[in-house]
Amino acid sequence: MGARRAVRRAAARLAGVCVAAAAAVVLGAASPQADIGQGLMDWQLGRPAEAFGHWRQAALAGDARGALYIGTLFDTGNGVAPDCRQAMAWYARAAELGSAPGAFNVGVLYDSGLCGPENLPAAASWYARAAAGGFGRGAYNLALLYEAGSGVPVDRARAAALFRTAAERGITAARGHLVSFGRPVIRAVRPRENPAAQAFAQAQAVLLSRGPADAARMVALLRQAAEQHDPLAEYDLGYCYQRGMGLPANALQAMTFYRRAVADASDDSVRAIAQSGIGSLKTGAGG
Repeated sequence: MGARRAVRRAAARLAGVCVAAAAAVVLGAASPQADIGQGLMDWQLGRPAEAFGHWRQAALAGDARGALYIGTLFDTGNGVAPDCRQAMAWYARAAELGSAPGAFNVGVLYDSGLCGPENLPAAASWYARAAAGGFGRGAYNLALLYEAGSGVPVDRARAAALFRTAAERGITAARGHLVSFGRPVIRAVRPRENPAAQAFAQAQAVLLSRGPADAARMVALLRQAAEQHDPLAEYDLGYCYQRGMGLPANALQAMTFYRRAVADASDDSVRAIAQSGIGSLKTGAGG
């Protein structure tokens, strides 16, 4: 049991640090979006203090990504002194703003015992919240708890159902557990994901966690998503062209992708964000 718990902790920790910041695509108003974008640019340029400030502004304005990114900074000690209590507080704030990965990360900290005494019942509660928000890793970790009776009563039926949910959401490790429960192995259908969203998330991960050498890869991933008419990726690609991030600055291309984002957006907040990009080009701001 101890070995299995150690494996679960390691897997949860890896997911929490490396995946969550990319997975949160929670849209705010135009101003928080601008703060997020400016923060990402500052991060790429090696200005973590400035990035922190912009993400904090976005978080305080109600953007879950800002809170999630700040939590990741405190969790990993990037740009700030590592502080698990601050990380947990910001992850919890992200969860309150609708971020399932934020809820998952709070669960990870309770599960791992890396931020005070281990609290498995609390971990189970936060994993359940992440799972309810569509985060497959939350369903998987909660299934492990029900399978082992860690922090919750042993419930193999519920564990099997959660492993199935996790497998449907792309967590391949869950498929092996389904076999052990005598359940058929199913193909991951990823009901809440699509190639454009995955490419956009990967681009965000590259920009957040690495430096200028990876900016070209970020642009390639954003372009891949934009080719599938993902409006947020189209906006971000326009932003890259406007700022010269990962490619030469080109105001005409920036305008093209901002306009595509406006045309493809089905959400008013995304449309407003893209229109603000067009406005900044017309006034010469932010170039």
